[in-house]
Amino acid sequence: MKAPAAILLFCLTLLALTFSFNAAASTQDSVKEWKFRVLLDGKDIGHHHFTLTDEGMERRIESEANFDARIFMLFRFQYQHSTAELWRGDCLVQINSETNTNGKTVSMQGYQDDDAFVVATDQEEQRLPECVKSFAYWNAQILKEARLINQQTGRYQEIDIAPLASESLMIRGENVSAQRYRLTGEKIDLNIWYSDTGEWLQLESKVKGGRTIRYQLT
Repeated sequence: MKAPAAILLFCLTLLALTFSFNAAASTQDSVKEWKFRVLLDGKDIGHHHFTLTDEGMERRIESEANFDARIFMLFRFQYQHSTAELWRGDCLVQINSETNTNGKTVSMQGYQDDDAFVVATDQEEQRLPECVKSFAYWNAQILKEARLINQQTGRYQEIDIAPLASESLMIRGENVSAQRYRLTGEKIDLNIWYSDTGEWLQLESKVKGGRTIRYQLT
């Protein structure tokens, strides 16, 4: 797999959304925002921003990503993605996303329909179990799941999550105790860090050629 394809694959799964992070900025009691720098081998290639609106029994989450990277000075990788999700408890009840990768745009939609969650893309429509989750790293409950919805492709992907060593991370200038997990699946290999209280702290992935992509809070 070439480096651009590996980075794109990382982006497909990396439509992660955060919730209840103590260091997150808050505009008001019911609305929170998180802003991440996206780094490739330490070089800034863009951002991924998240906004959570708490509406009591429901949570609305919007994300927007924009990457622009040069690969070995030969290939320019451009990526824009936006997602809007509605959650009720720990179940996804609605999702809409649009992604533009190097000029090619794809979209997907999902919604609750009686006892099933329906996902529709340009290629197909599928009915999934009633309560499903996306690759929502903000919700530590995904650590208990065997399958997650890819927010770009709509695929209901099988995954495996294994706990690794506890570590200390530097988060916004402070050392924070973190539990590291490894999430793997078909063409997926990510490392995720959570605080002792289950807050998502960091995500990192190796791509083709040994390069590293990392999300860093700003």
